[in-house]
Amino acid sequence: MIIPMLYTFYSVIRYFGIHRAAGADHFLPEYRNKQFVRKGIYKYFNNAMYLFALFIVWIPGLILGSIIAILLALFNYVYVWVHYYTLERADFQIIYGV
Repeated sequence: MIIPMLYTFYSVIRYFGIHRAAGADHFLPEYRNKQFVRKGIYKYFNNAMYLFALFIVWIPGLILGSIIAILLALFNYVYVWVHYYTLERADFQIIYGV
């Protein structure tokens, strides 16, 4: 899981940047004219940031063997997917037509 996670971070930085990854395309009009990214890991996975990058929050719990940290990471992972399916996916359809 480490390799896809690192490749996701590389693809974010290389192909659309941290500001856009943090949601600038949802709020700032100058980002809305840009194309939906299909390069790097995004050539293979539409939503690599949610699939792989979020695994970084699991690392402390796994390294330290903390059940609480693992449960928090699980909650975070589920919460982000709920956010994606209830809010962000509709934005992607409006902004990018995907």
